[in-house]
Amino acid sequence: MNGARDANRARWRDERGAGRLTLTARPPEIQVEATNRCRRSCPTCARNFYDRAANAPGDLSPAILDAIAPLFPTAETVLVGGYGEPLLAEIAFDILARAHQAGCRTVLVTGGGDLDNARVQKLANARLSEIVLSVDGASDETNLARREVDLAEVLANLRRLRELTPDVFAAFNFTLQRANLDELPALVDLAARENVAAVRVFHQKMYSVTQADHSVLAAPELAARVFGEAQEQAARANVALDLPPLAGARPCEQPYRMLAVRHDGLVQGCCSALFASNIPRVVLGRLPDDDPLALWNAPAIQDARRWTLGEGSPNAPCAACAFRICTVAAHQRYLDEARDG
Repeated sequence: MNGARDANRARWRDERGAGRLTLTARPPEIQVEATNRCRRSCPTCARNFYDRAANAPGDLSPAILDAIAPLFPTAETVLVGGYGEPLLAEIAFDILARAHQAGCRTVLVTGGGDLDNARVQKLANARLSEIVLSVDGASDETNLARREVDLAEVLANLRRLRELTPDVFAAFNFTLQRANLDELPALVDLAARENVAAVRVFHQKMYSVTQADHSVLAAPELAARVFGEAQEQAARANVALDLPPLAGARPCEQPYRMLAVRHDGLVQGCCSALFASNIPRVVLGRLPDDDPLALWNAPAIQDARRWTLGEGSPNAPCAACAFRICTVAAHQRYLDEARDG
């Protein structure tokens, strides 16, 4: 038991229930981008389209980790992931280990292709709680085309991790496009066979004008049919399937729950667009210069909290957020219009 964490949880529930904009409770979730480096070029990733000069490759520094680590003893979850492959950064294992030592549930989001023997051992040593594998197809061919790694290799790496950490929770993250929509039921079946407990589906963010017709939001009837098949398969296989809406808006609790720390120390009030661009973001400040507790109640995150209460400015980042709004227009976050237009 952790008295400080339990007390923070109770305080957070009271303050969130009351709709307070200024919280004395600390953030229940911390997301840390260990690096924005990656050896692959997945076609759906913003790294292929954002301004490389404005997003120079780098890793989180020990000073930034030292600045955010005091929040770990009251946090429920620390997630390591972002717009890079965290397994490439040695500090990723330090983040996970320090979070585990503080009593947090730890989560790693990875493509799975860099999960070699040495890194598997380091994850086991860090006592990883959950591994989330970014898998965009149910076959080697599809995943190789979309994630540049054979699915068989990813699954073999997962089995290797389980030999050392048999209790690790495993999930698939699936970036949904019209081209891989039909593979969703088969991926649910694969998850069941591989003892992967959850499949979480996300609409593709269209970062390039070349992707304009890729979203299933433009074909909701087709998507609804496949979603139904996947739900039936998930029920039979006892796999937790999280599907996004095909229209309208969905609630978002991130401004009440999360601080997201980019590899260069920039702190946001949600996980949207963890890279330098013209996409509106809930930017709060930068570590290690700023106090993370002060950033937790900065004006920008309070504005975002208003949106969770059904209020807020029409110019706020939440107004057109692609994680919150399920329309084609909201997901057209083109980063190459200025170069191509």
